[in-house]
Amino acid sequence: NKEQIRPVKHQYYKFYKPAGYITTAEDEKGRKTIYDVIPEELRHLKPIGRLDKESTGLIIMTNDGELINKMTHPSIKIPKTYIVTINGKMTPQDAEKMQNGIKIETDTGEKKIAYAEVLPIEIANKTSTVQVVLYQGLNRQIRRMFAYLGYEVTTLKRIQHGTITLEGVKRGQIKIIKPKQIKELKSYINKVEKASNND
Repeated sequence: NKEQIRPVKHQYYKFYKPAGYITTAEDEKGRKTIYDVIPEELRHLKPIGRLDKESTGLIIMTNDGELINKMTHPSIKIPKTYIVTINGKMTPQDAEKMQNGIKIETDTGEKKIAYAEVLPIEIANKTSTVQVVLYQGLNRQIRRMFAYLGYEVTTLKRIQHGTITLEGVKRGQIKIIKPKQIKELKSYINKVEKASNND
């Protein structure tokens, strides 16, 4: 009377994280977590990567452990795209410095070289809005890189992770990702993985 073990059906959702919530299941300091916003029947899903408390935007939520591993693995460089507003006028020189790598201190106190691609969206004297693409995921990486250059991040929003975008989701909302989009994402990851193995 062997019980049939049913494979767990993989679920994929995109969540538009509002500001003021942290990306963990529970918090010893009693801060609000994303699970306070996500409907109860989806609280078993895990986030792929984190966003700071004050950051907003896309978090892919899934119970597909393999996908989580691949999308967060340092050797497979899956791009994440952000729209960032900073105080001050971003210079091309500073954008170049971010591209070439800036040494930042991680939470554990070790120094790591952080890289980011920065494209101007709107540059003014008092504030600048830029698009930032990361291929690594150091904690608070964007904020720390800008701080090193003397800027303060005022807003930070993730708009894309791999091939998945924030499109069609309102703030605080969670929406199923279409199977076709998951297929595209997985074939994209395989391509990136193959390329990084050939490096």
